[in-house]
Amino acid sequence: MQFREDQGMNISYEDINQILASGIGSDDVEKLRNYLIGVYEETPFAYLLLIGDLDTIPLPYLSAEPGAYQETASDFYYSDLTSNFDSDNDGILGEFSIDGVIQDGGMDFTPETFVGRIPFTDSNLLGTILDRIISYEDDNGTWKDDSLFPMSYLNYGQENFSEYPISNYAATGKYLEDTVLRDYDVTAMYEEAGVVPSSPQFPSDIPVTYDNFVNEMNSNDYGFINWAGHGSPVSSIRTVWYEDINGNNIPESGSELGGETLVSKDMFEPLTNPTGAVFFCSSCYNGKLDHYELSVGETLIRDKAVANIAATRTSWYKVGWQNPGWGGLQSYNTHFVEYLFANEYSVGKSLGLANFLHTNFYLFGDPIDSGGIIHPELKNVYTHLLFGDPAIRYQPTGPLVDGDILVLDKSLSQRGITLVNALNDVANFNVIFSNKLVPADLDYSRYEAIFALRNGDDTGEILLNWEVDVLNNYYNNGGKMFLEAEYFNQLQVSSDFSITVENEVVNIDPTFTPINGLEGTWDYINEFTSIYPISCDGTALLTQENSSGTINTLFHLEDDEHNVFISNIDIIGFLGGGELSGFTSLLNIMNITQPVD
Repeated sequence: MQFREDQGMNISYEDINQILASGIGSDDVEKLRNYLIGVYEETPFAYLLLIGDLDTIPLPYLSAEPGAYQETASDFYYSDLTSNFDSDNDGILGEFSIDGVIQDGGMDFTPETFVGRIPFTDSNLLGTILDRIISYEDDNGTWKDDSLFPMSYLNYGQENFSEYPISNYAATGKYLEDTVLRDYDVTAMYEEAGVVPSSPQFPSDIPVTYDNFVNEMNSNDYGFINWAGHGSPVSSIRTVWYEDINGNNIPESGSELGGETLVSKDMFEPLTNPTGAVFFCSSCYNGKLDHYELSVGETLIRDKAVANIAATRTSWYKVGWQNPGWGGLQSYNTHFVEYLFANEYSVGKSLGLANFLHTNFYLFGDPIDSGGIIHPELKNVYTHLLFGDPAIRYQPTGPLVDGDILVLDKSLSQRGITLVNALNDVANFNVIFSNKLVPADLDYSRYEAIFALRNGDDTGEILLNWEVDVLNNYYNNGGKMFLEAEYFNQLQVSSDFSITVENEVVNIDPTFTPINGLEGTWDYINEFTSIYPISCDGTALLTQENSSGTINTLFHLEDDEHNVFISNIDIIGFLGGGELSGFTSLLNIMNITQPVD
């Protein structure tokens, strides 16, 4: 308590026994939540740390799917304190409304407080865990921004004669490497064994194996560790297609396909490196704290972690995932990391806002399936429980989110990734990158703006009729559109509008006069893009004056050789080379009306 008070937090302690003894409610879960609601209404608080095992701290159960009684053990019930989780009065908490059937329609999924749980009561053990947390928080070393990604295949393409496309969690790791973590050190541990290694599409620094994972945790300090594999309460495995014995190019269970241990609940206690880390466990059941023995999530916070997010039940991944717009566990995981690193939020706040973002934008069907099922998306929110202190990586002040932006890149080009990075540099947006729109019943009005990109040649997909309708409806209801020229044959265009960010107008202007002294701009230095000077022919897409008075600007420049998104963040002066002339913008500001015949 003293440590957090020294950080400027106001801390209070309450005895759970007294709360339950005098509480109002039909059971201990309701008594605790009603108590928290009362405290919050009188004196709002941001963080809640529950200390004690299941015999001490009551564990709520939520059911995303109507009628699925006590489906998911979840502390989300203690996070959203203003929602009615049982508005239909059937005794089943958290059922999601769908198809016009009102279940528990009184939920808004807003995290009033960020919740963590240390599931132990032994004072010596608690002292060890809290000392590890304080040591982690007190250390200002750059290693805290280093990440380790031991990630495996979740399924191979057409596995056991299914129609499912390939799902390699390395795709999620690589997306994070290319975007939010591009300025940080990431050690990639992806699957390199068997018939379909991850490289070269997703290059590994170290092949993912149990022994290599243990060695890395012993040999190096990492501030953040994110593993992925199929899981149970006591382990996670990596799926390996060892060989194609019958030559039919189909991975089949048995001698061809199997699992190798990636994580076990007993692997952390023998580690010789005492340095703590934040963990995200992308596996089913790793956090099942109501299991008959200690789960992975519990031994992890006991022996190694300062905070870890783990699923108490099934965590639902999207088969064939390609980018965050697909949803599922991969997107949920991605947005948690974005909040943690790009926004520099605490672990608890990052999880709470990832939950809120997920319930706003991802309660839809699977993009590879015309109907889809939505309940697993809400189950991902319910099932992920934070073990440890939710205030880990807390800062007294931090940037607010400026809004939510959708980048729709039908061709999945590198320009889409650089646009995501540029938008994140220019302002503090939640950027959702996708190659697919989702069903039209999603509330697109929640997006601050939509960027729609196309490859520029015959490989770029056209907009489908229903997608045209979605974008038209979005604009007609006040949305802001950036649309690439290749869509001109489908949509009519005009210009002039602005975006409001934090109650300040962010100008969107199709012309640009260089700011005095601005001779060069910083771009994403990789094999696809480079550094170019800005000429007065460059088009400024979005400008924002931040709190320090610096003008942040996003540009899109195109000629016969270059097609790049650039921002002026971290300008390092004139970078050489002549002025680029003849630039015109393929990215235009659109007033979408009706499709062109």
